[in-house]
Amino acid sequence: MNVRNALAAAAAALLASGCATIVKGGGPEPVSVRSQPSDADVKIYDAVTGIHIASGKTPVLVPLAKSTGFFLGSKYRVVIEKPGFEKREVLIDSHVSGWYIAGNIAFGLLGWLIIDPATGAMWTLDEQVSVDLMPIAPPPPPSAQAPAEKPVARLMTVDELREQHPELASHLVPVVL
Repeated sequence: MNVRNALAAAAAALLASGCATIVKGGGPEPVSVRSQPSDADVKIYDAVTGIHIASGKTPVLVPLAKSTGFFLGSKYRVVIEKPGFEKREVLIDSHVSGWYIAGNIAFGLLGWLIIDPATGAMWTLDEQVSVDLMPIAPPPPPSAQAPAEKPVARLMTVDELREQHPELASHLVPVVL
């Protein structure tokens, strides 16, 4: 009789548990944010509400909630900036955990429909965000820049030409029409 009660209790515990909750837990998941070069400013925002979640300098490990509610995964917008480099933005989107699918197929509907969705354990986030920051190109040197104004053709009399450009006077040839 005791063996039967023990087996029944074990079966009830398995049916009442969520596999992803047991394996991964429902709390925040650490996400590593790295950049090349390092020491860049990192700001993380909730991608739906725009609320600022966390800040730091790369490399940084940030605990992020996997869920925003029952059956709702989290989304984050990560902004990485460093002076002299182009700003980068990355989206972190939650996705369904393999433990949620595999474990709850084996162990029960309560974990599938209630426990893992309620604890957020059905979701997982990418463990690492890594970006290469591109240097901002310096402006081209003045000699490589296009002239500010295009030259304009202008008619001159022979006298005006001799006055403004005496070096050309010896090259003038009279033309008779």
